[in-house]
Amino acid sequence: MSPDQREKTPRGPAAESAGGLGAYLTIAGRGPPAGSLFEAKVSALYSVAYAIKLGMGRGGRDFTVVDLEAFWVRPPDGPRTWKLGIRAPAALSPRDLSDAIATLAAKGKDPLVKDVLLESLQQREVERFPLVVGVAAATSP
Repeated sequence: MSPDQREKTPRGPAAESAGGLGAYLTIAGRGPPAGSLFEAKVSALYSVAYAIKLGMGRGGRDFTVVDLEAFWVRPPDGPRTWKLGIRAPAALSPRDLSDAIATLAAKGKDPLVKDVLLESLQQREVERFPLVVGVAAATSP
């Protein structure tokens, strides 16, 4: 498959709707975006994204895994949480996700892969933030 045949700018099904950011592979957490649990969640998200890429590529539906994005979730009340996301290609189905998670689980990979979701994000629900790790993360909003 030539690079021109790959989906370079993945767009999710919600991308056309007003205020929609598009479909993302996501994993959520709380507190400062730092530490070993945060790093494990980043790793789990990328493991799933690349397992999906491999599976879809075998079926001639290759895509580019794009940069990690980070969001603060705006709950009506309660503690603020963050969500990490990687844009999902338009051709990605829930079955592709479940197949990738099952494949990784069968190989004994990180159990956090089961926490990865395919969801459409809305601007009114999240706020993008620059991903800051380490000591600076402790002062993030």
